[in-house]
Amino acid sequence: DFDRGVAVVIPMSNGVDGICDSGTIAGGTCSINTTKTLTPAYSVNSGSGVITIASGGTLKTVNNSAITLTLATFTISGGGSVAVSVTVNATNVTVNGSILADGLGYEGVISGAGLGPGAGTVASGNSGGAGGGHGGVGGNGFSGEAGGGTYDTPSNPTLAGSSGGGGPGGAGGAGGGVIRIIATGTVAISGATISASGLNGTGYSGGGGAGGSIYISAATLTSNSSTTIRAKGGDGVG
Repeated sequence: DFDRGVAVVIPMSNGVDGICDSGTIAGGTCSINTTKTLTPAYSVNSGSGVITIASGGTLKTVNNSAITLTLATFTISGGGSVAVSVTVNATNVTVNGSILADGLGYEGVISGAGLGPGAGTVASGNSGGAGGGHGGVGGNGFSGEAGGGTYDTPSNPTLAGSSGGGGPGGAGGAGGGVIRIIATGTVAISGATISASGLNGTGYSGGGGAGGSIYISAATLTSNSSTTIRAKGGDGVG
């Protein structure tokens, strides 16, 4: 289960907001330079808000539940990161650090079929697992187990990746999570890693997890050759 908990809104105080190491979200630039572990399904809703994740700063959540940030400006500096599935709705977004949602989709299962709409199957007697599917069909297992099927909307993906089938003594790889960046102005990405990949299977013959979703929409989008954006499937074992 990749989406747990009840939404909690960050308080907009005159002092330091809950996630800010300095500043406030509503009253200026909220700067984050340490690791912040947020409550499940944390959300920010501030049309004039500004958040900067500085080098050494990280946003993550309890139980890896997704977060939603709605604000004016969102910046991840080099060395800063978001380590959870995230939806960002903003005017302008700059990413020079990382957004990592690898393995934050449907969880892998030991010695059984995977989870999710494109779950990888297992052979009779749980002797091996196939890869999870999402944007493409999962790979077949070494004993001919059928890979998981496709789902979601390729042009506007919103769903997490399914997990692979679990083999004896090991789990199928978890699917990738969901990263969505929607800006009415500019999204500038430079030297960044944005990843929502599935994990490798484990044990004797666990199937790989499917890649998750990455969606970026902006009036102006810039990037460069030192940027990596990926949502690939994990490898199977065997």
